[in-house]
Amino acid sequence: METKEYHIGKTVPEMIATLEKYDNECRWAVSKAVLPEIIRIASEAHFRYVEMTNDSRIANYDETGEYLQVVLRPFPNYEDMPNEELIKRYNHSSHWVF
Repeated sequence: METKEYHIGKTVPEMIATLEKYDNECRWAVSKAVLPEIIRIASEAHFRYVEMTNDSRIANYDETGEYLQVVLRPFPNYEDMPNEELIKRYNHSSHWVF
């Protein structure tokens, strides 16, 4: 299976702008899916905090932390990325953006 070369004819600033747009759209979609789960976990902990064991509290905090790491992970720095990596990422993400 051959990978399409979406980068042909694109400048580095155009590829960076497209990748940043893709990252923002992905973050929005993930946030929309993950935030209700974070709210559910936090709400459950709030209402059951007194009756929860210490291990349950820690597990609840760990689960919430894992979801937050997905939502809050930093974007890659495309300005400092080698061109080969930039092109690879652009070609991978472009079929989702176009």
